[in-house]
Amino acid sequence: MIQTGDQMDYQLFFEEDDALYYQILQQLIRHHGQRVSEAQLQDQFSLTPYRLHKAITTINNDLMTISNADNPIYLDEPEKGILRGNQITTVALQKVGLIYLQRSLMFVVFEYHYIYAHQSSKTDYMKEHFISNATFYHAESRMKKIIKQLDFSHTVVSKSLTSTEYMTRLHLFQLYYTAYNGIDSPFSDLDPLITMLIDQLKAVFDISYTPTRLNKLSIFLKLWIIRVTGENPVATNLLTDIPQSLVDQLQAIRALLAKEYLINVSDDELDYLYTFLMVQDYIAVDVTRFSPDIVPAANHLTDLFMKNVAAHHILVDPAQLTQLPLRDKISNIHIQFTTFYIEPTTFVDASQVSFFQESYPLFDEVVSSFIMQLQRNSDFKFTAKDATNLYFSYMFALINAIPTAALVDKVYVCVDFSQGDLYTDYIVSTLQAFNNAHIVIEENISDHTNIYLSDFYSSFITQPQIIWQDPPTPTDWGQLADTIIACKKAQD
Repeated sequence: MIQTGDQMDYQLFFEEDDALYYQILQQLIRHHGQRVSEAQLQDQFSLTPYRLHKAITTINNDLMTISNADNPIYLDEPEKGILRGNQITTVALQKVGLIYLQRSLMFVVFEYHYIYAHQSSKTDYMKEHFISNATFYHAESRMKKIIKQLDFSHTVVSKSLTSTEYMTRLHLFQLYYTAYNGIDSPFSDLDPLITMLIDQLKAVFDISYTPTRLNKLSIFLKLWIIRVTGENPVATNLLTDIPQSLVDQLQAIRALLAKEYLINVSDDELDYLYTFLMVQDYIAVDVTRFSPDIVPAANHLTDLFMKNVAAHHILVDPAQLTQLPLRDKISNIHIQFTTFYIEPTTFVDASQVSFFQESYPLFDEVVSSFIMQLQRNSDFKFTAKDATNLYFSYMFALINAIPTAALVDKVYVCVDFSQGDLYTDYIVSTLQAFNNAHIVIEENISDHTNIYLSDFYSSFITQPQIIWQDPPTPTDWGQLADTIIACKKAQD
């Protein structure tokens, strides 16, 4: 049914030395204080001291291009045998990664094949980039091995999506979105047209743009225009029963492209654009508009997930499951997975899962067991990063869709401060902002109370007590969180 294939990782295009430099920077950013033993680096990457110091010099030259006087970014040796990074942030790493990508011969050749082949002959392209025949063909050979490894045009997302062009566009978007997003604008010559298109889409569909959504849409539209003008038709149709009102709205996009860029986009291409807008949450998802071949795949996964939720008995009233908005949220996740799946680059850190495992143990059981079920299914293959991203998606859907009152897994906190309502209400309001662990706030001790929160200890109360005699500090919040987790574990 679904197969995401190998991750579309732009680091695969780095030249050998640049790949080493990038890995050294990654090691620094992962270590506390951005300090790492040079001996460790030499051993890990099989480097001589000479080659390591040559690498450090080159990295510093690269870092100078993204530094300024107010924010110097560099490597130094604060003591013999220790390499230290200074201001090596994730943004700095992405900027350096883009430098390495753009100076890669393999990437230059890749762009010829997938971006510029319709605009320029190979001979002219080589002259423009000062590349000899031998160099071009050697880089092309290496590039094709990467493309084959990634199954660039043939990876199947769903049985109904077998268009090689559709898959090529997915991989192109993943590559450019990951490398450029928020750092630089690829294909800047298209910026004026894209600005007009984005304004037109906003007017037609009443889309609200945040910076991240604007970046994503801009990169998508550029690649869409490039592939259309290169005579690479998408050759698939994901939508059906499109109302005339929507057809009329999409005609405005077609007219703009015909006028400003002299291209005539097909119905399939407008379908492709509209699908992206729906699946990526620019406009409301309407499941009824997807073709019959698409919906069953998403529905099947959603049915399995909802059955898994029911089997774990996490609700006080099981019948309430059908009344909650959970199914719609899960369905949207699966529609994205079966139509326009973009391999995740954020929310993929498996080490962060432990927080949700402790704070939401019931939800964790539901999500973890379902992902394991999918991993055992030979029709459903994904990477470790995909699995982590799915974990967060499912977890957030459960958190946002199921109210605390509906859960069997609740922690009751009685808030009682001696200074009166003014102080009690302040603590209650901060607790509500803190509420990431199914807290039910009580005004009085009851049979349900799990934790008593006050500014004075009471010998009449048998429940665990948290005493805050001053506005809560981070340590106080940590103590409360630990007590909540202990209560949850005791309930299991």
